[in-house]
Amino acid sequence: MIAISRDARRKPRKEPPSPLRGDGLSAESQEVDALLRQCCSALHDALPLDLVFAARRNANGSLRVLAHAGKNSAALKELLEHGLVWQGPGASACLATALASAEPYVCRDNGRALPSCWLGAMPGLCGRGTCMLPIVAGGSAWGVIVMCPSAPDTFDERALDALRTEFGAQLGAALERQTQAALVNLLGAALSAAANAIFITDRDAVIEWVNDAFVALTGYPREEAIGRTPRLLHSGVQDAEYYRALTTAIRAGRPWSGEITNRRRDGKLYVAQQTITPILEGKRHVRHFVAIQQDVTERKRLEREIGELALGAELARQSERSQIAREVHDELGGSLVSLRHDIEWLTDRTTDAASLERLQIMLELVAHSLASARQIVTGLRPAIVEEQGLGGAIGWLAREFRQHHDIAVELDLSPALKRVDLTQAVETYRVVQECLTNVAKHACASRVRIDGRINDQLLVLEVEDDGHGSRSGGDAGGRRGMTERALLMGGYLEIGRAAAGGTRVRLVVPLATGETER
Repeated sequence: MIAISRDARRKPRKEPPSPLRGDGLSAESQEVDALLRQCCSALHDALPLDLVFAARRNANGSLRVLAHAGKNSAALKELLEHGLVWQGPGASACLATALASAEPYVCRDNGRALPSCWLGAMPGLCGRGTCMLPIVAGGSAWGVIVMCPSAPDTFDERALDALRTEFGAQLGAALERQTQAALVNLLGAALSAAANAIFITDRDAVIEWVNDAFVALTGYPREEAIGRTPRLLHSGVQDAEYYRALTTAIRAGRPWSGEITNRRRDGKLYVAQQTITPILEGKRHVRHFVAIQQDVTERKRLEREIGELALGAELARQSERSQIAREVHDELGGSLVSLRHDIEWLTDRTTDAASLERLQIMLELVAHSLASARQIVTGLRPAIVEEQGLGGAIGWLAREFRQHHDIAVELDLSPALKRVDLTQAVETYRVVQECLTNVAKHACASRVRIDGRINDQLLVLEVEDDGHGSRSGGDAGGRRGMTERALLMGGYLEIGRAAAGGTRVRLVVPLATGETER
């Protein structure tokens, strides 16, 4: 309530209803501008004011008038043309004091103009006694109500106290409610209009709200989805362990993100990239869950098609390399072997020292050419993989590596590696070959460990060294080649720091045969 005392000898003034009662300031349905207009009108009716206006504080030091009341609109227009400033050059000291302290402030100048106050430059509007009432919302001064009285002694201590404790407090609370309601409406509209499917559940995973994108993606109308759990979308593709890990994470208050295959209302499957975020009450207590799903079905289909095309191209390249390897082995290798035999025949029948020396040089050159041809054939078509399987081929590669580089190689290879598909075995062999090449060139290592196993239909192979670690800007082409091979097989490659301080390369590939280790 606002209590007004006046001189009884003056003409009685009609007492208007208090602006703090009824629907008034507590009406949450009002817009902010409408609420401020109501406040200005109520203050003008309750107090002897020539002008009252409400302005919002801007961060740049200016004020923006949102509502006003009174007959002196010409003065307000002139003030607006000059600009309302509470901070910076030409700022009002009265406004600055009120906004900084968040307390009502009365400009008292004994009839003289206030050089530091823009209101004082309008003696026709208000000389002394102008009251600045800060609007405090959210713990800070949101804006200000400026009241220019027709009588200089309108705002005494009692009036200021009433304005502060009653009117200002309720106005600030109502304004904060309006701001929060506007923000909630904005967030609700944003969530409803979002392109990704969003649904909110309670702590027991019962769906409480879904947006339009959820309805479009899943085919479930709101009335069918709300009140049920996300189990209505289960497709059976994910096993119980998948959902157990998901539930454990979110109930512990941690966000979870991953791909999930769900079933629409019409029975069709779709793949979604899903993120579930717990909404906490306090620090640990989970109140709600917010799930966001992005439909990636088409992207996954394109990725599969691209992978199949890339795998087909790789198989064609392997076939071409095998053909070249056979030609090098049969034609060039055969010719070099025949040449070596001829040189040895001549050596046995020549007695001239100079000729023997020349033949010996030719024989060494042929031997070197044969070794190079064998390396080329092995590089084009590692027949060792086809003959001995992946585990045997890696073992042979490790022995060759030890012999040429004097670096110890430890092997821990599962016998089940023999069941790996030949195409995948060749690509995996290439990855190990590239890893060992990088170790020899860049790592300065004394030991390499190769671990290969099959876990849950996944081929997992790790190569770890004790060198100086992976460096950026190293063999980028080799890394890119290994990564591309992993992607062609539908897997992925991780390169990081090993426990011994060197580099750790981890290849994970789903088995093409679908077999698992027994």
